[in-house]
Amino acid sequence: MKTALFLILYFFNQKIFSQIVLVPEKNVDLVTYTEQCQKPGYICSLNFVTEKIKSEETPQFNKLIETLDLLDDLERKKLSNQIINVLRNEMISLDQLQTLIQLAEKSLLIESNNKLTFLTKEMTQLLEKLQHMTENTVDEKRYLIFKKSLSVEQFKKLKPILHVYPFFKIDSFTIEEQKSVPVPYLTGTCDNTTYHKIFSEPHLNQKFIPLFKVECGFSTQIRNSMSKASNLVVEYKTPIIWTALAAGALLFMKNYSVEFK
Repeated sequence: MKTALFLILYFFNQKIFSQIVLVPEKNVDLVTYTEQCQKPGYICSLNFVTEKIKSEETPQFNKLIETLDLLDDLERKKLSNQIINVLRNEMISLDQLQTLIQLAEKSLLIESNNKLTFLTKEMTQLLEKLQHMTENTVDEKRYLIFKKSLSVEQFKKLKPILHVYPFFKIDSFTIEEQKSVPVPYLTGTCDNTTYHKIFSEPHLNQKFIPLFKVECGFSTQIRNSMSKASNLVVEYKTPIIWTALAAGALLFMKNYSVEFK
């Protein structure tokens, strides 16, 4: 019964199957990895990380928009510092940046403020430059700034006015946050795999499969798949993703009573 259930889930739940993110270690050949992750049923790490960062929440921005009262004198005096705090600590989108500019302009209509005037000009300059840049979704190495994907050359043109705004440098294997060092997406071994934190949070209908330079052993993959399957049967918490290898292994085990000890 269990085997039948697993095979049914594997062959008929194509919506879930299409959400497999193939996560490579940094020593994997790029051409080999790209060919594999672009096949039907897989998502490339670079595309997943790009979309993950773009979808991140911005609670500080949201709170500022929801609570700001421009008719309050004290609120207006704090506005420049509040905007700076959002810009330095959250990656907001270009639409959100435009909203901050509009808030600053409305505040300046009520009361002049040299600091806010300077900040408004700086934000406007940055917004205009970014709006005129074409989103880069082709290059292997990308920068994400204000949730827009840029090439290395595009980013260099912006660098003099970026100051302390958060940005990420990403490729198929690593992620680098501002002035930190590149951190690999995947480390460890087949039996002891560690993913970067960007892959560790729950994702609806998405599973992560590691790809090492040296392929994992056949029995190791089956054990891991069987372990996940057991958790599914006992806990009924999340759908399971089966690779063709695991499904074939189950058929083999059903017909020949294979045991692992």
